[in-house]
Amino acid sequence: MRYAFLLLLVFLSSCTVDRTVRSTPISSISLREEVSLTYSPSKICYENLYKTNYILDRTFNKIYIYENGVYKNVIGGIGTGRTNFQRLADISLAVDGGIFALDSAEKKIKKFDRNGQWITDWSLDSFKRPERFVVDNENNMYIFDFFGRTISFYNLLSSGIDFDFGRFAFSNIENINLIGDRLVIWDKQANQTLVYSTIGKEILTLTGRYTADRFGNYISLNDNYIQVRGNENKYCFSADRYTGIGWSNGMIYLLKSNSYVPVGIDYAVDR
Repeated sequence: MRYAFLLLLVFLSSCTVDRTVRSTPISSISLREEVSLTYSPSKICYENLYKTNYILDRTFNKIYIYENGVYKNVIGGIGTGRTNFQRLADISLAVDGGIFALDSAEKKIKKFDRNGQWITDWSLDSFKRPERFVVDNENNMYIFDFFGRTISFYNLLSSGIDFDFGRFAFSNIENINLIGDRLVIWDKQANQTLVYSTIGKEILTLTGRYTADRFGNYISLNDNYIQVRGNENKYCFSADRYTGIGWSNGMIYLLKSNSYVPVGIDYAVDR
């Protein structure tokens, strides 16, 4: 069965069209209201139905939950309980609006609902050192295993790996975003952003740290401003250094040491 699946992937890969060509140019970018925090954010997952933000704090193994900008709950802290982590490595939004969390030390993915209540977990026994992951719209997962520098497509229904790609193409992945039909992967050690299709076909490699929007515009992060690929304009200047940039469910955000800033984007009208 897996062999037939791999043959199908090879066929689809040969037919893959690069859909990352920009079709709707960005006309302007602006900062929205900065949100101050008492901790250092590592990543944000945004759920747009209930306006829920899940904010990852890797330093203290915690996930903070806010609804409509109001603090709601916190998951985590070091420990071995259902809501604790040995080493909280990453989070990713679930289709139902809950949150998945990867404990790299325990090699487990835990599922929580929007209120932070534990639902279930999965053991990643086939992985040596899972470090980063992202979830698709069917709750399947792309998981980066630092041992072997490989991304694997993990089928949640069968609890197994359907295929993997990029073996030794990555050094140390800091973040994986799934934006439309593209995986946008930030390799911190190599200072590269690699773009792959969802079936593991390499599309593009960019020098520096980038995220993207749903139209295929790539946005680079510099110390205190951002810039659209192919555009000389610089946006969102800050006196403080930005520590990260990300995309979640249509929201682009910038991270600082103790805050984050949502980014507003205006698009040119196609003629």
